[in-house]
Amino acid sequence: MFRQKVEKKISVIIIAILFTLISMSCTRESSQTEDYSKVEGTWVRTFGSTDPDVAQAIQKTDDGGYVVAGNTGNSSWGGNQDIWVMKLSLTGEPEWSKTYHFTNFDYALVVQQTDDNGYLLGGWSDGWILMLKLFPDGNIEWQRSLQGEKGCSMQQTTDRGYIVSASVGGQIVVLKFDNSGKLQWQFGYKSPGGGNQAGHILQTADNGYALTGSDSSGLIFLKLDSTGGINWQKTYGGMIYMFERLPFQLCADGGYILAQGTNRFGAGHADAQLVKLDASGNIMWQRVYGGKDDEYANAVVQTDDGGFLVAGLACSFIDPQDNDGVYKKYCWLFKLSTSGDIEWEKVYGEGDSGVNCISVSGDDRFVAAGDSMYAGKNWWDLLVFKITPFGEIDTRFGSTGQKPFVYRNSQALVNPAQLTSKKANLTRFASCVSIHVSNIIAQTKDANTFLVKPIKK
Repeated sequence: MFRQKVEKKISVIIIAILFTLISMSCTRESSQTEDYSKVEGTWVRTFGSTDPDVAQAIQKTDDGGYVVAGNTGNSSWGGNQDIWVMKLSLTGEPEWSKTYHFTNFDYALVVQQTDDNGYLLGGWSDGWILMLKLFPDGNIEWQRSLQGEKGCSMQQTTDRGYIVSASVGGQIVVLKFDNSGKLQWQFGYKSPGGGNQAGHILQTADNGYALTGSDSSGLIFLKLDSTGGINWQKTYGGMIYMFERLPFQLCADGGYILAQGTNRFGAGHADAQLVKLDASGNIMWQRVYGGKDDEYANAVVQTDDGGFLVAGLACSFIDPQDNDGVYKKYCWLFKLSTSGDIEWEKVYGEGDSGVNCISVSGDDRFVAAGDSMYAGKNWWDLLVFKITPFGEIDTRFGSTGQKPFVYRNSQALVNPAQLTSKKANLTRFASCVSIHVSNIIAQTKDANTFLVKPIKK
């Protein structure tokens, strides 16, 4: 009798254990399915050859795809670098791919879809600022060039024209063109000590313009009216890195979010610095993010919840399993709240990677672009990857024979910054920069695309 009771209890325990294991298995399988549904539509792709290739600008297009502009070292004309533009589908597949050649070193800095479904392409080439209007298939509609340094930004305006900021002879020059590329007006802006460099320019809601720049004292922010007159100007002291970018975005509250590099307030060498301004250029908050080595903020966008997604590169967050003493840089993305607190952060790639640009995808996703040697074959490959609002990527798919694209959490230190703003003292003058019809040539390029398998650590 006693033996039967023991056996019965053992049987009940075994059944309970089996039931628990089956339930855990089902729950785990359900959880995996749920996780994959959250990352549906994300992907990683590289494009390139045996020469260095890098993305510098990306934007969502009206058909749900993307246009990406960068540089390729695989020049068909014998130069060192050509401009490379690709139109990608929603899933990152190339629809067309073209290169553009002007001189020995050609660099893309800006790409934007225009209201006629063509594209505005901006770049720099051996002392020349380049401005190209492309047809929807990437062929050149018209082109302009002007002599200047390697800092320029441009955007289509609400009147279907174009606004351009450029660095010319140690001064900031702003030029307004009509829809056909005809110059309408131009003005120069100069600090008393000179040494000015142009950063980023955007049209504002009042049809004026906001632009960043720099001089020997640090960052400059200008608010212009629709004809180039100065509404207000501010300067913010502090060492700046990545002068040719100085990215910022307009915010839903009428203010601005600025990203830059600094070595004054952070945890190490260079660190990413974010500054939130109100509509008059006054500082609302400022933070510095980074580690013991170099970190850079190359791009920033505002998210639907009013926060911000920042993209750049990081050197401090080395995987302990990959710490061989060799200097490494990773793609770095981090999400901030409306007040600048980190909500999540991740590094991507392995060894030698970076993000130069980011765009809101429009399907509750973000797309980032830059370069990666880890996923490439010999040199840096042009890198484009699509993430969820929390930085996740679907890990199920990838090309056979390609090294995986590793991503993991990072832990940046957040430090207060102590920038102070004051009125800048730039003067406006009538500039006389000569505009030329350039002779850039274009041709179709093989995209050499690979769908890379991500691995989460």
